[in-house]
Amino acid sequence: MPDYRTRGVILSSMKLGEADKIVRILSEKEGIIDAVAKGIRKTKSKFGGRLEPFTYSDLHLYQGRNLDIILQAETINPFKLIREDLRKVALASISCDLILRSQVDKSSERVLNLLLFFLSELERAKDGLKILLLIFETRLLSLLGYQPILDVCCLCGSPLEGRRFSFDFGGEGLVCGSCRPTTTASVSISGSSLLLLRWLFERSPRQWQEISDRSKGVAQVEELLEKYLAYHLEKKPKSYQFLRLMESAEGFSDN
Repeated sequence: MPDYRTRGVILSSMKLGEADKIVRILSEKEGIIDAVAKGIRKTKSKFGGRLEPFTYSDLHLYQGRNLDIILQAETINPFKLIREDLRKVALASISCDLILRSQVDKSSERVLNLLLFFLSELERAKDGLKILLLIFETRLLSLLGYQPILDVCCLCGSPLEGRRFSFDFGGEGLVCGSCRPTTTASVSISGSSLLLLRWLFERSPRQWQEISDRSKGVAQVEELLEKYLAYHLEKKPKSYQFLRLMESAEGFSDN
């Protein structure tokens, strides 16, 4: 197919030469597409702002040897309000960076739907943004096949109720006190954090507003999921640092 059409979200872009850009797109069925938008940096570019990060677009592309070429782009949803809030920009950047690092294959429609849900909720949300990000992270882990075992010890299978336990990145789930000495990458986890973690993986994403981002265990789960994602994706995206800067800057709060 020399040319084709697809819908997708723009994950990132980088300059190429004097007037072009390489755009990375999460598409419906082709996975992540790397494509060139020719002349996009010219004042009278035909693309305008239709290929900005986080934009959901209907795209017409030509299949090239190394990089595809974007022939036409029509905006479906620009998620404009996200770009007006730096903290939301940081959160949206994390979601796009995680998808880029996950190397989503051609069965990408469910990941695209998750990203669209996240961006839609993020655009409307006034508070609880940390929980919304945690929902995205847990759902992405599940879609990638990395959902952790949270009901029994992932190494020996023994029940965990009433026992000391830790979260093991290599074993991909909770480990009991007896198994922890045999692991190389584990961290202690509190009972409240475990309850929140189970809630995040088990409930519908649309219920995310039922949990406050000031709830007990949020900070520990936030740190744990960042490490768990970095373990599987081999590196933590730099966009997490941008979020930390936004949270520590004057005028930003946990809401």
